[in-house]
Amino acid sequence: MIDSMLKHESTCQMYFKNTVKNKWRSAEFFAGIGLVRAALQEENIETVWANDIEVTKAAIYNANFESSDFILGDIRDVKGSSLPVIDLATASFPCTDLSLAGARAGLGGRESSMFWEFARVLREMAEHSPQVIMLENVPGFATSHQGKDLADAIKALNRLGYTCDLFLMDARFFVPQSR
Repeated sequence: MIDSMLKHESTCQMYFKNTVKNKWRSAEFFAGIGLVRAALQEENIETVWANDIEVTKAAIYNANFESSDFILGDIRDVKGSSLPVIDLATASFPCTDLSLAGARAGLGGRESSMFWEFARVLREMAEHSPQVIMLENVPGFATSHQGKDLADAIKALNRLGYTCDLFLMDARFFVPQSR
């Protein structure tokens, strides 16, 4: 379904189609209630590690998934060297400081700055870092501080050896809202 909505095949999609022969293993950062995991399961990708800081979300996550490797805690306490070997890392880091509805503090804000902690964990994973990462956030990320926050995030990921593809997908295709 997602493929049909994209106007072009991204580098990541081509890589995924051409290299995935065995079941991929993923880690879900800022996991919430596990919506990314649910989508990945549809593609036969196994989530072997997940993390979020909120107790209520952890309870829902664990209720949704029988075999849950959910770690309740602050990402600032996560050490990249302690993570399992994965092929894919996903991160739905807090949008509060990026959202057009917020104060627009950007990646320097208290909550959205957790992106930098995700980047730190990737760096600490060193030679065991995932082949692919997938970030999800609000459209305001692209315009935060006149685009500087997004540019800085891309540069940080480039320094870790990742290339980046960006696309905007309206959530109204999946849920009764527009984000």
